[in-house]
Order: sequence, then structure tokens, then C-alpha cells
Amino acid sequence: MDDNTAQQKSDGIKYSMTAKVLLSPDSSVTARHLAVGHRPRKECLLAAALTNNTIEIRKDTKEIAKLRGHTKMITGLKFSANDVNLLYSCSEDGTVRIWDLRQNVQVGKLEDCSTGTPKPFCSFDVNLDDTLACCGTELFREDSFLLFWDLRSSKLLGGYWESHTDDITGVQFNPTESNVIASGSTDGLINVFDISQETEDDALLSTMSTDSSIDVFRWYSASNIACLTHIETIQLWDVSQARRLVAFSREDATSSFKRFGETDSAAILASLSTSQNEAVGVVVASRNGVTYLVTVEDNKELVVHSALSGVYKEQICKAYWDMENGVAVTCDESGLLSYWHSNSQVH
Repeated sequence: MDDNTAQQKSDGIKYSMTAKVLLSPDSSVTARHLAVGHRPRKECLLAAALTNNTIEIRKDTKEIAKLRGHTKMITGLKFSANDVNLLYSCSEDGTVRIWDLRQNVQVGKLEDCSTGTPKPFCSFDVNLDDTLACCGTELFREDSFLLFWDLRSSKLLGGYWESHTDDITGVQFNPTESNVIASGSTDGLINVFDISQETEDDALLSTMSTDSSIDVFRWYSASNIACLTHIETIQLWDVSQARRLVAFSREDATSSFKRFGETDSAAILASLSTSQNEAVGVVVASRNGVTYLVTVEDNKELVVHSALSGVYKEQICKAYWDMENGVAVTCDESGLLSYWHSNSQVH
């Protein structure tokens, strides 16, 4: 197989490597989080939260800015759904920072100063119209908090702290119902809330127990959630019935690679992707230097969408897959970024 070309699923879609760049001459600096935004005229913006607590911005593959402000580990990145020139970041320093990428400056900051000591943020999300933000905290003085801000005024609106008992590793607003949000935690629970209700008890709509610690999760429809756990299982859930639809283990993922000659065990990366047709994708890396783009088909099986191989000298540590736009970005432990585009996007 050509080193720069991905093997394809039977639908003919394949991913080709279009570029690779090193994040830093310091090999100890790599990416903790990746986010991709799309400007008009097919211009691609990449934001990479680095292990030195800075954010690197690249236009296509060229570095255009480094954003500095966070003083502790960055735990999340997100481009605005309405303006690709706005980037949000959250950190264990207890802040969410808002960046204007036209001038590469910080234009806003959210924090909770109610206790005098900042609550470390593990996760965050912003709703579709950029009016409301939510952060999940580490376990802080025996409580784990979901905190809410009005983005128009940067005012802290309040929070929940009775529904999780450990670090809140993910929060995400529902894709269609602006008053519904889900949270996932290392306590093994995914909770769903209707935040229009007066109290936390009334707001709690559903609780799903995954029997493991939540690494990352995403809504893949208005009523379904997919998650990755820290024991490297993939789970799909029906939220309305709090029912697990399917669960796949690391061994299941490795079995799906047999036609590629894969015999080594795979490590499931903390990267989930969804698309408008309710598809669920997972980025999976093996110790043999091959990274696979895998989809869940009919809630029954894992199918290799593409195999990205022949690129990595070090283990892949972070990945981002935008199924909708046919873009994938991977970063290995040496800080080497590789860009991949589907055959419909390569020019």
C-alpha cells in the first residue's frame, strides 16, 4: 500500500495525506486537543492545544499565531458554530477564554470566583447560538460542578453539583434542543438535563450507567449518545429509554482490522465523530503505526472506513476526524501533525 494513501471501504471513499508538519522543534511538546474550523473558499483553520499550555493556530498548514493566557493544562477547544473566527478554550486554571482569530487576541474570559479558589475545568461546551456556556469541573471540595454562563454578559448564572461524584470529563448541548445538555464523568454516568427547569432534581431527565469511566461522548442524534470509556469501549445509547444499544470492546475493534493484516492490539483514541445522517465514527490507532477511521454500522458492527498508514514514528496521541467535511488530523507523541483529506476533498 502507498504510504501516503489510505485503504478504502467498498464505497470508494479514501483519505490521502496532504501535509505533515512539526508542532515544535521541542519533541516534548505535543497536542492535547485539536479542533478544526472551515472558512469560506475551503480555507481550513486548525487549533492545537499544546502541552506547554499555549494554543497554536494554523491556516491550512501554516502557523499564523500562538495564543497565550492559560496557566495550566488546556482541557478543551471549540470553534464557534456561527463565526469560525471565534475560538473557545477551557483549562484547569479555572477559565474559559474567548479568542478573536482575526486579530489573534483574547476578547473574553469566563470564571467562577465565588469560592476564592478557581475550580479546575475538565470540559466545556457552548450552545448553537453562542449565548450560553457550560463547564464541568474536577472533583472540588467533595463536589463536581456543572456551571453555566451567559456569554453576552459573561455572568455566571448558576450550577448543578448533586448529580456527579467525580470529575466531569464531558459536557455537550443537544444538537436540536437548546435547553437540553448532557454530562459525562469518571463516575461512569452520563446525565441529561433540561436546564429550563427550576431545580437540579427537576432538570435531570435521564441517567445512563456505562459501568466504566467516561473519556469522551457526543450526541449523534437528538435522542442518541455515543461514548468512549477509559477501558476503551465504544458504547451507543438511547437517551429517552436510558438503554444501551450496543457496546464494542478493544478486541472488537482489532477484529475489524483483520483484512488489513492487523494482528497487534489496538488503542482506541479519544476521538469521536458524527455527521448529519447520524453516523458515528471513531479514530483508532494500533501499535503497528496504522491509524484507522472506523464507523459503527447499523448499531451492529465496526467497519473500517479508511486506514492511514506509513506515517508515524511515534504512537498517535491525539486525533480529530471531521466526517462531514472529509478532513482528519492526527498528532503523534513527537508533535508531528499529519493532515488527511477524503478523495472528494483532495485537489
